[in-house]
Amino acid sequence: RLEREVLEGAGGGTPVAFSRARESTLEREVLEGAEGGTPVAFSRGRESTLEREVLEGAEGGTPVAFSRGRESTLEREVLERAGGGAPASGVINAVLFRISSLEPMDCSREIVDLVAEHDCFAPHFHLPLQHASDRMLNAMRRPYTIGYYADLVEMIRARIPAASIGSDVIVGFPGETDEDFDELCGYLERSPLTHVHVFPYSDRPGTAASAMSGKVHGAVIRERASRVREIGRRLTVRFRNSQIGTIHRALTLEDGTLAVTGNYLKLRIPPGRARNEWVQVQVTEGGESMRGFAM
Repeated sequence: RLEREVLEGAGGGTPVAFSRARESTLEREVLEGAEGGTPVAFSRGRESTLEREVLEGAEGGTPVAFSRGRESTLEREVLERAGGGAPASGVINAVLFRISSLEPMDCSREIVDLVAEHDCFAPHFHLPLQHASDRMLNAMRRPYTIGYYADLVEMIRARIPAASIGSDVIVGFPGETDEDFDELCGYLERSPLTHVHVFPYSDRPGTAASAMSGKVHGAVIRERASRVREIGRRLTVRFRNSQIGTIHRALTLEDGTLAVTGNYLKLRIPPGRARNEWVQVQVTEGGESMRGFAM
């Protein structure tokens, strides 16, 4: 199924076209740039990982939609068109690319360097972990170890200190023991992750996992999920508090009093700004409800 959507681009209504590919295909997409129509190319892949990212444009506030693709194909095509010697006219100042949901084994040093070195990429990563016990990762058929994952996120934190690094974990997978769960909690507590999505395991008929022994009782799964969500809440608060006093480029949403930064901070700012406007903001409060002001 191939869908085609057209968004009106900045600079006099230049159309910005993109399409969505079937699960088995990988296509090159061209976003027609505003003010001159310079193309920005990027690759897109499996529909199971294909979610629309809305990239809000500056200078008129026109939204540009970008969908993420199969992560192993992420190349420098965007950079080459957007900022590596062939800038896409007004596009690169108007658009922010947010890369989302990379598999850990596909998040190379080259990709991290790309984000670190170019302002057109948001300092935001989402790297599914699933578990911190190597025994459970093997049972889930994940092609990496907790050591590999830990080294990866530590490298990102060292390279991009203000980066937002989110993850997904599964609790209650068949065979998960108390010791396995303790390994998960222990790693999360000491990790540089900034937010965690928690998925309680549930059987799906016909899957390999549904036929496994060692099923975890539902009440235990719910209790474990609650514990991990609390750890995730603390990680988020810790990251937000670490950003107090920092200055970021942000986009205003709603009525102009909500601003979202490249590293995925959402903070309230005083009234006076229009919706969909790029602003420089300074973070003044962290915790559960972030606040700041436009400079």
